[in-house]
Amino acid sequence: MANENPGPPNRPSAQERTSASEGLQELARLVLNEGPDYVVFSDSHVGPDAQHVSAAFLQTTFADPDYASGGVGFYVEALYDTARPEEGDFSGGVIGWDVNGKTRYRETVQKVVDLGVPVHGIDIDDPEIGPEDDKRMRHWQRVIEAGPEDVKVLLVGGGHLFNNPQKTADLMYRLDGEQWVADTDRAYKPPGASETTSFEPGLPDLSRSTYILSKYTHD
Repeated sequence: MANENPGPPNRPSAQERTSASEGLQELARLVLNEGPDYVVFSDSHVGPDAQHVSAAFLQTTFADPDYASGGVGFYVEALYDTARPEEGDFSGGVIGWDVNGKTRYRETVQKVVDLGVPVHGIDIDDPEIGPEDDKRMRHWQRVIEAGPEDVKVLLVGGGHLFNNPQKTADLMYRLDGEQWVADTDRAYKPPGASETTSFEPGLPDLSRSTYILSKYTHD
C-alpha cells in the first residue's frame, strides 16, 4: 500500500470479525475490491447512529491485512486538526455535542484509536469562522487531501453533503475522486449518484435499520 506505517496493535479478533453484520462485511468487501477515495458517513449531530456505523465499518474493514498497515484513515468534523485523540486530547465541538447525552463522538473516536486507525480532526479552532463559512470548508479540504491514506473515511454532517457547488457549505464537489456516501434510507440523497445500493449495518439501537450507499465521482 502507499502508506508504509506499521500495523496496529489492536486489530479486531476473529470473533469480532465474524460478528460483523453481513451488510458491513459486504460494504467492507466492496471498498477493499473497488478502492474508492472516500467513504462518507452522513451524520445528523443529534444521535449516535452514524457514529456507531462508521466505527463498526472501520472495525470490519481494518481486519483486512491490506488496510491494517495504514491504508485507511478516519476524518472527523468538529474535532480540531490540532487534537490528538490518541493522547486523550479531544479538542473541538465533539465534546460539546456529547454533553446532551445523545451523541457518542468521543466513544466513537476512541474505538477507532484503539483499532490503530489514524484519526484526523478536520476542523479549525477559530470562533470567528461560522459552520457554513467557505474558510471552514477550504480548511476541511486541505486537511483531508493532505492525508496519506488510500481510503479516507469521513464522519461529517449531512448538511455538508449536497453535491452542489452553489452551496458554500458543501464538501463533496471540493474533493476529487470517487466518493461513496452512506446514510439512512429516509435521509436526503445528493443528486448525481452513478449507482446506489442498500445495506443493513445490523447494529442494535439504530433509529433506521436500512442504509443507502450512493456512489459519486468528481474529476
